[in-house]
Amino acid sequence: MKPAPTAAGVDDDELPREVRVIWIPLACVLLVVVFFLAGLPTDRIGQLASQKLGRALGARVTIGALGPGLSLGGPVLAASNVRIELADGSALTFDRARVRPAFSLRWLRGRPAFAIEAAGEAGRIDGTLFTSSEPGFEGTLGDVDLARLPLGGTLPQGSFEGRATATGEIHWLAGAAQGAFDLVARDGSLALPILPVALPYATLRATVAMTETALADIQSFALDGPMVA
Repeated sequence: MKPAPTAAGVDDDELPREVRVIWIPLACVLLVVVFFLAGLPTDRIGQLASQKLGRALGARVTIGALGPGLSLGGPVLAASNVRIELADGSALTFDRARVRPAFSLRWLRGRPAFAIEAAGEAGRIDGTLFTSSEPGFEGTLGDVDLARLPLGGTLPQGSFEGRATATGEIHWLAGAAQGAFDLVARDGSLALPILPVALPYATLRATVAMTETALADIQSFALDGPMVA
């Protein structure tokens, strides 16, 4: 004899409609994504990513380990021990980094875009990297240790110290950087050949443009410190 339906007209062993319509299909999709990521050739992808990023930055990039993962934005590739060796011999290291395809209309114009997040002793990166014949980056570099940056060519016989955050867009055309960014630095010092001593500052703000004719065109500058404002 068929069991009598419950008061709600549903068999006791039938799954709720929310589970059947939403959660089971969602679980299936997640399983497909996990199995897909598990089969990715991470070694080959890591080598290709190092080459692409190195060409975009004009530096040598090495990735310690690379593996698949998930985030709120979808599937990601998670890397550790990322090292960027610059032309002057200095290096920036990041303990961890995550890369995923970015939600960008540039894909329709043949310009692949990838959302990138990284953090380490050199600071943090949060933005979008464009890889094409004119690679570029749009986003924020945060908590950057200015003393670690290779500024010898920009500030000969000078120094720039402190922690800074820069937000803007930079692209590389024929190996030269172009674009603009806003810079905010705190609790550091600025030394120039024309100054007898380094100027300590509490806050430094600047808007900088990089063009074909100027490595750094300072469009606005403000400094507030114990010695001068």
